[in-house]
Amino acid sequence: MAVHRFVILALLVFAVTLTAGSAPPVEPTTAKSLTPKESSVTFHKDIEPILQKHCQGCHRAGQVGPFELTSFKSAAKRAETCLEVVKAKRMPPWKPAENPLLAGDRTLPAEAIKVLEKWVAQGMPEGDPKDAPPALKFSDSWTLGEPDLILESPADMTIAATGPDRFQVQVFQTNLPEDKYIVAMEVRPGNARVVHHTVNFIDTVGVGRKLQATAEANRKDDDPDRGPGYSSKMGFGFLPNPANMLGGWAPGMLPKKLPEGVGQRLPKGADICIQFHYHRTGKQETDRSKIGLYFAKKPVTESFYLLPPAGLFWKIPAGAKDYKIDSSWRLMDDVTVYRLVPHMHLIGKDIELLMTPPDGKETSLIRIPEWDYNWQEQYELKVPLKMAKGTILRVRATYDNSADNPQNPSSPPRQVFLGEQTTSEMCFVFLGIATPRLLPPLLLPAGK
Repeated sequence: MAVHRFVILALLVFAVTLTAGSAPPVEPTTAKSLTPKESSVTFHKDIEPILQKHCQGCHRAGQVGPFELTSFKSAAKRAETCLEVVKAKRMPPWKPAENPLLAGDRTLPAEAIKVLEKWVAQGMPEGDPKDAPPALKFSDSWTLGEPDLILESPADMTIAATGPDRFQVQVFQTNLPEDKYIVAMEVRPGNARVVHHTVNFIDTVGVGRKLQATAEANRKDDDPDRGPGYSSKMGFGFLPNPANMLGGWAPGMLPKKLPEGVGQRLPKGADICIQFHYHRTGKQETDRSKIGLYFAKKPVTESFYLLPPAGLFWKIPAGAKDYKIDSSWRLMDDVTVYRLVPHMHLIGKDIELLMTPPDGKETSLIRIPEWDYNWQEQYELKVPLKMAKGTILRVRATYDNSADNPQNPSSPPRQVFLGEQTTSEMCFVFLGIATPRLLPPLLLPAGK
């Protein structure tokens, strides 16, 4: 029964969030004497290519970055700050420890950091604009081409200037006359300044539609936050079916198609529920988002699911600085793993998922050594991982519930229980897996 409760909780918490978080300051860089060779670093010749490759995807007009890095003026103004955060490895955002299994590592190369350091030390010269690389052209089109089905919010969502963040579920009716298999999905925020992340779910029973109708019937034209959908902070307002979780989206996350023969079933007539996490920007904002669905063109022989190995606990004592969790699960079917999604809340300190194949050695699949609630992502594997029946999945994590933790929401610290609220705690490493089974595979407790 306890296992069942943990699995149910897992369905409520899949969220992929990505936005700037707080971290201890680092010592500022000081000027130093440079050799003639070192002093040749200029913005247009040396710095602009680095910014194009590693920074401008988010740090440009209308995107999630808090300032632009698309010109000499904007880069020089923020140069010392940029150097501090890249040396501290807070930017570009990449939380996992070094891992050859994971695709998409955004860590700034050491050589690029040295070039930036030299540029700052010599006074940030602009150089000759003729040395600049061609400006990047960012496409407003769909990443994977025109989707098979585009769903758009029926009206603007208005977000007030101030107040707590808004969690709004919008229900998109597909009206499909037959079953389809989803192989990729792209969320296109209408206003990237305010959309923090989304959590996506297939509703086959129409509960979300009913909640939305009730909320909209009671909405007033002068409500500070108003628009399609209904408010629900940590989930969808009802318990979703685990087979119907569609993952999430966060800034910088690009859609990727599942391999041929793998897909997630979208039953005919089903709705897509999207929980939008909205920021406040200090002024009234509006958003009208779209989602694009890509369907399998060939027969699907394996179903895609999210599997939720959990770190088991009930409560974390007040003042505990290094509270350890260590839980192991036995996989009861053969699966193929495509992605990994660690999840904790505010007082999480570190988290790791380890795998022990039958008759094999234990290895680490992913480790986040400095957990940050504000930087949660979906990590794709470079090569799909075959996982055999009987494999042990071990979740290890540490929590800091002391007064020394600047992320602790309680002062003085209080006892923290398992729960779906932000100030409660959770511990999961979700696996995006494929299986020929029609139902998600089982996980059974395996001890340590």
